[in-house]
Amino acid sequence: MGGPSRATLVRALQRICGIALLTYLAEVRFDAARRRLVDSADSIAQVAAEVGYQSEAGPEPCFPP
Repeated sequence: MGGPSRATLVRALQRICGIALLTYLAEVRFDAARRRLVDSADSIAQVAAEVGYQSEAGPEPCFPP
C-alpha cells in the first residue's frame, strides 16, 4: 500500500505548522516533560526517561531546581 513519501510529509508539516519536523517533535517531547514535572513528584531523570530523552541532561537546563 503506497502513500505519501516521508519527504512529502515533512514538507507538509513545515507548510502547515510553520516549523521543521524535528523542532515540532522536540517541542512535543519538551511539553510532555514540562507537564509531567509540574503534575508529579517524579524526578527529572524519571521524567526524562519516560518522554524519551536519553539522559536527564536533555530537559534539565530548562528546569532549574
